[in-house]
Amino acid sequence: MSDFSYPDSDAYLDAALQRGEPDAHTCVSVTRPWQEASDQLDVRYHASPAGSGGLYADVDGTRIPLDEPLKLLPVTVSKPWGHETWYSGIEARGESSVQAQHGRLPLLSYLSLAPQRLCGRRPPVLLKELTSRPEPVIGELYFEIHERKQEVYLVTEVDKHVYPDGIGAIRFGMNQTLRATHPSDDAFRLAFLTAVESYQREGQGLGQELRKIALPGQRSSASRDQMLSFINLTALRRGDVIVVPSGVPHSLQPGLRVLEFQTPSYERQIIYASQPVLTQAGWDSARAIAQMSLEPPAAPLPATHPDPVVASFEEFGVHRISISASADQPMPEGLPYAVCIATDNDITINCARGTLKLAEGEAAFIPGSAQRVTFNATNPAQLLLSGPGL
Repeated sequence: MSDFSYPDSDAYLDAALQRGEPDAHTCVSVTRPWQEASDQLDVRYHASPAGSGGLYADVDGTRIPLDEPLKLLPVTVSKPWGHETWYSGIEARGESSVQAQHGRLPLLSYLSLAPQRLCGRRPPVLLKELTSRPEPVIGELYFEIHERKQEVYLVTEVDKHVYPDGIGAIRFGMNQTLRATHPSDDAFRLAFLTAVESYQREGQGLGQELRKIALPGQRSSASRDQMLSFINLTALRRGDVIVVPSGVPHSLQPGLRVLEFQTPSYERQIIYASQPVLTQAGWDSARAIAQMSLEPPAAPLPATHPDPVVASFEEFGVHRISISASADQPMPEGLPYAVCIATDNDITINCARGTLKLAEGEAAFIPGSAQRVTFNATNPAQLLLSGPGL
């Protein structure tokens, strides 16, 4: 998703501001890699007199503030194992939007209005919600690794019909006990690859496997059980946070809902899948198993974990912001932009130019041009905040 480029619209805008022009009119070209032709936006910038307002862009009759937080409007993308809801997605499969007072604008179009001012010319971190189907096997996500992409999950729902005790699961890393029984890590990788290939042959492209799981009592097989014995299964509860570094194999299990922040790029290697793969020709088992990390990943952070820093990667970090009902909570300064989502109701984002209210499950984009950003709430509440430099 991050292979798009921004136009140089900031140069035109800054030149107009330096000339003291309160209004400036131009055409902004928005290039989406999946489209043959660029979109041409007819844009009129408005700079209010000093001290009386902010900077705006009028696009096809919609006035877009350029120094205030805006609500993110998500798109839903169906998956064989369930569905994803993208709050900040920019892809051919779906593009999120921002909501202004009198209209909406696709996210890339919004960022192209002034990319340096709004996001430091960076692609926005991808915030999405994953919802896995409750059915065994078919509701589990692909068991995969990423070479560069980093991911952070927050568990928001564990289906009580699937997990009456409220404890879900993720396949996360490899079985260290079984690893220790092999003479070398290369031998362990080879044995795991052999088991995966046996499972794949049994399914004949997964058609037979999918027919099996539709029959009562046929949700498992000897080859599947053998393959799964190599993989670690980690318990998950509502509120847990899982940090998934690159190279760590993982697969969220059925009947779960999580919020996810991730590096804004589309790359993965599938070790195995329990349902048809729609986005590529087959699995990447041999290459992925040769590259995957065998070291045990960090255990999930419980909801009661006191450190507000959930994850800190080179490209982005994630903080859990706790808001009391009696005081404003400031946002860290100096960020090129931030993406946040409310995990409680009645949260307000304040800045020098305006306010934005969020209900539980609503997300916002906070541009780098927003000044003196704080959060407050009617009752004690939390939100998740992500951006470069956190």
